[in-house]
Amino acid sequence: MAEIYLVDGSAVAYRSFYAIPKLSTSIGELTNATYGFINTIFKLLKERKPTYLLVTFDLKGPTFRHKVFKEYKEHRKPMPDELSAQIPTIKEILKLLGIKVLELENYEADDIIATISDKLSKQGHTIYILTSDKDAYQLLSENIFLINPKDGKIIDMEWFKENFGLLPEKMVDIIALAGDQVDNIPGVFGIGEKTALELLQKFGSLENLYENIEKISSYKIQKKLLDEKEKAFLSKNLAKLEKNLPLNLTIKEMEIKEPKVQELFQFFERLEFKKLITQFHTIFPGRYEILSIEENIGFSTKEVYSFKEIKENPEKFKKLLENPEVEKYGFNLKEKAVFLFWQGITMRNISFDIAIAKYLTGYVFKKDNIFEIVEEYKKVLKKNEQEYLFYDVEIPLIEVLVWMETNGISIDTPYLKQLSEKFKNQLDVFQNQIYGLAGEVFNINSTQQLSHILFEKIGLPMKKKTKKGYSTDTTVLEELSKIHPLPKLLLDYRELFKLKSAYVDGLIPYINEKTGKIHPSFNQIVTATGRLSCSNPNLQNIPIRTEKGSLIRKAFCPSEGNVFYSFDYSQIELRILAHFSEDTNLINAFLEDKDIHQETAEILFGSNSLFSPSLVFNPSSLTGEDGNESEISSQHTRRLAKIINFGIIYGMSPFGLSKELNISIEEAKKFIDDYFGKFPGVKKYIETITKTAQENGYVSTILGRRRYIPEINSKDKNQQEFGKRIAINMPIQGSSSDLIKVAMNQIYKNFKREGLKSKLVLQIHDELLFDVIPEEGEKICYMVKEIMEKALKFKVPLKVEIKKGKNYLEMEKI
Repeated sequence: MAEIYLVDGSAVAYRSFYAIPKLSTSIGELTNATYGFINTIFKLLKERKPTYLLVTFDLKGPTFRHKVFKEYKEHRKPMPDELSAQIPTIKEILKLLGIKVLELENYEADDIIATISDKLSKQGHTIYILTSDKDAYQLLSENIFLINPKDGKIIDMEWFKENFGLLPEKMVDIIALAGDQVDNIPGVFGIGEKTALELLQKFGSLENLYENIEKISSYKIQKKLLDEKEKAFLSKNLAKLEKNLPLNLTIKEMEIKEPKVQELFQFFERLEFKKLITQFHTIFPGRYEILSIEENIGFSTKEVYSFKEIKENPEKFKKLLENPEVEKYGFNLKEKAVFLFWQGITMRNISFDIAIAKYLTGYVFKKDNIFEIVEEYKKVLKKNEQEYLFYDVEIPLIEVLVWMETNGISIDTPYLKQLSEKFKNQLDVFQNQIYGLAGEVFNINSTQQLSHILFEKIGLPMKKKTKKGYSTDTTVLEELSKIHPLPKLLLDYRELFKLKSAYVDGLIPYINEKTGKIHPSFNQIVTATGRLSCSNPNLQNIPIRTEKGSLIRKAFCPSEGNVFYSFDYSQIELRILAHFSEDTNLINAFLEDKDIHQETAEILFGSNSLFSPSLVFNPSSLTGEDGNESEISSQHTRRLAKIINFGIIYGMSPFGLSKELNISIEEAKKFIDDYFGKFPGVKKYIETITKTAQENGYVSTILGRRRYIPEINSKDKNQQEFGKRIAINMPIQGSSSDLIKVAMNQIYKNFKREGLKSKLVLQIHDELLFDVIPEEGEKICYMVKEIMEKALKFKVPLKVEIKKGKNYLEMEKI
């Protein structure tokens, strides 16, 4: 007889969604429920090693229980949009894993599980049900068990009898009396679970209880039962799971099939689930792309060596690794090249990185050796017209990133430690002020203790309720700051606490003792748009918006005697939008070197426009420093134009713009419609790129970098809208990534050719930061600016702004 595993998919999805509140991709796609769900499935596969597995889901719409009791589940809120948008992805991944998914209209997932488990258990099979729903307790028997998704604990009928004093089948009688708030099953008003258990332990069943109701000593309980008799039996019928659904499912259909690894890994890559890829290999060892191959380096001499062997004796391989005539193939060669650099070895002629090929194409090949895998990727790169992007952009960039990482960026360690002490003293001041206003000492970082102080002790109005109590998040504190000084102090404290812990104290451990520098990792195969990311530590998110946050930038400095130079693309994404959209107004503004946001403001809100910014702003209510109201109005309309300009790039909807500007959705729609009326080329671009994505399933950048967007053809409206936003933004942001990578490659070649000693030390999306020897400054300014502005050809000119200074904070335009 077989062991069969049944999963209540809806219950696990809900649990995953709330257990992992914030998890999303680098471009903002929410993935918390998907990650938690698949992680749960992987845990089941790893620990229980099932042969037969079925996942069931609820379908939208009423069930047969609603026909009996229309208020069934009435109190339950609809599935959050953020969760429902992830359900199609979860189902698709399950299918790619070879796992059967089953849904049935008019019935719930629990009913499917009840029918299958009842039928197959009677045939002698052992059933394990993964669910957190207590309704499933009624199914427990000698060969039907439950698995708790939280801890993997097995729940059997003996556990139920020990905890409830009844047989599992009596779970429906418990619910009949005590009700179920979650599903809005009424039960008997005034009877709780404790009383229900006492009654059932004495009388055995609901039916016997009512047959012997005169034997109940408490008149009060007797009256409640008599008054609510109809509801009690209705509740029992609602709680009872249906075991006779029209299902003809065979065990063979529930057998786990061979996973579709290539498509599965494409999903995981898109969702940035690196850990799940690793888990997959652990669960299916040796069956697919063998991890050990990733630790090898292949040479054009047809030799292959384990990198472990190379690390143990690098000198033995030095000549081969440094030979510029010998091509090197492998996985993640940048990391290996950085390691070798610190051993005194420069790996030359990196020719093919399989990790990058997989990243660009989305394909995964299972082959016996590196050379076979390389040949397969060469075919796909040619078919996808991505050879230039791969061979001329991404592969040369490896050497540039090795250069940047090993260069490192100098840190003024004494200043950083002084700043840490300064922030500590300020935190102490804030802390004492908070205690003074609160009237007691408490843990400021405890949301529960803080909630008690704000809402119970001080009596401030409660705004948002969470599962653990009332929210004290930033939005709540900002609102409460208008009526009490304590919330403002708390916001100041939190900002400073985060700056000190994450950015000041958090940077110090990364300072290399030998070099006095931080040597971060730059990752070229992480983001969906092709942007470089930075880790260990992430230097691309150093705060700049607040005065205190910007002080951290002062710790970043050039080498002794040198100067920092910053080269930053000006409004690059709007220039790329002008290129793709070919909009006359946008192109002319850039050709004439106008302030694009001011130009947009004049086009939108000029004298000939019927549209007024007064929808969100009354200029007469403010005056400028010199009392000039028109100056304030001009500044404000430029700000509005800037928000709309960037909102369009990111596919902002009227709803999104309404939140950004704090106006109605109708008013926001007027802004967007008016924008498209004045910039028709942009509207046409959005329509065209959306259609392209729907037809091809992907969009491309100027150099052919692809992003697949399965969401855009989803039946789920939320998923569709998300797909449209990606389709609009990806060609723009991805082309910006292509551009700066091309520029970095050319800069590196020129620096090496000219024998320059200055170094590129940091890339922050559209900005490059150099540690420059003073006598090379003038030459570098001319060279880098020219390379960046001419790296790729667009229909509008590119503009690079240059700054220099003694540290990353104190820099001036030149």
